[in-house]
Amino acid sequence: MAKTLVLDVCGTLMCEINARVSPELVGSAIRLQGDELGRSMILKRPHLSKFLERMAKLFDVVAFTSRAQRRAETILDVLDPAKEFFSRRLYLDSCKKGGKVKDLAVLERPLNRVIIVDDTSSKCVLNPDNLVLVSRFKRHNLSTDRGLLDLIPVLEELSKEEVEDVRPVIHARFGKKVMNVLKQQERDSDHQTGETKMKGHQVEGSGRINALGRALTKILRHRAAELNLEMRSDGFCKVADLLRLDFTTRSKVPLSAHTVEEVLQAVEQNSKERLATMVDESGELLIRANQGHTLLDAVCSDDLLEEISIDDNMLAVCVHGTFKHALPGILRDGLKTMGRKHVHFAAGLPGAGEVVSGMRGSCDALVFVNAARAMADGMKFYVSKNGVVLTEGFEQCVPAKYFDKIVEWPSNVLLHDREEITE
Repeated sequence: MAKTLVLDVCGTLMCEINARVSPELVGSAIRLQGDELGRSMILKRPHLSKFLERMAKLFDVVAFTSRAQRRAETILDVLDPAKEFFSRRLYLDSCKKGGKVKDLAVLERPLNRVIIVDDTSSKCVLNPDNLVLVSRFKRHNLSTDRGLLDLIPVLEELSKEEVEDVRPVIHARFGKKVMNVLKQQERDSDHQTGETKMKGHQVEGSGRINALGRALTKILRHRAAELNLEMRSDGFCKVADLLRLDFTTRSKVPLSAHTVEEVLQAVEQNSKERLATMVDESGELLIRANQGHTLLDAVCSDDLLEEISIDDNMLAVCVHGTFKHALPGILRDGLKTMGRKHVHFAAGLPGAGEVVSGMRGSCDALVFVNAARAMADGMKFYVSKNGVVLTEGFEQCVPAKYFDKIVEWPSNVLLHDREEITE
């Protein structure tokens, strides 16, 4: 029986472009079904067809994406229209931590015979020795991208029957790089301990980068308009423009004293993936906050986020973390955006030691919302790149009639049931 090859999709096999933002790439891209305006088009990675044809002969190939099913199906139907390459398709609802982690245990196959190809090591933290890292697909560099082509001989070697366990082979080739990234993320997820040494504008240790990440998040979520920073409707701004702002971080370092490399480091080290970068068609490095905006008119939900369909089946759990002292007002007025563009939710419960995007770790009450019922009434729900579930509600509010229950957390003691809420 052939070994299993799991392929990440977005960033590994393809990327999306906006026809309005990248008109010069439209001729190379494929319009998604039902998107007549070209708001989102698919750009296949160079050598994709050759790669998939070869892999399908060597492996049982599975597509595994952290996108919601409805959107992902549309993309995968472009990549594999005849359904000849992927024997199985896994979506956001098969991920953990709201889409931030892929667990290969979901395959129910011997892990010594499973390989996953992904451009993001943090999504494979549960199976690092199964991960073959590939460079991220950068659409501005189509003529020189060899990411998939260079993987073919590596995967051909791993497919051989004499390789009884792929993990030691993968670890020997990719393990050091993967573990370095994961260890760095683990260090950066801990709160800084000890004193941070400062010399003028030079701050030693992770404090400088941590403070930079906080500053970038604040500006991109809340202060871009005030600082006259130009922002696109999808939330992206030029990193070069950011570094010219008259703004000083908590570590007393002006933004102008930071480098582009430090910005990228701050994005990579953010434990909740609040920030994202991309390179536009002209080679300009852009950055945005993935969610949490109070810039109500600057960003458009349809451009910033991915809409969730009622058919996606990813919101079996849709929960908002809050505090018991706020419940009387929530029961009376519903969940309000509180000055932000969206009400934030998590698509799962916080487990022991886990941080769930979309929920404060210190919350002591959980409001469970029936998202399917709300969507049936016309409320739009979205998911951000870092797995936060968001909605503008109706007039910036999710009415209490859509609540299923409210429980105390972490005791899980029922505080209010649906019947009591809707009386």
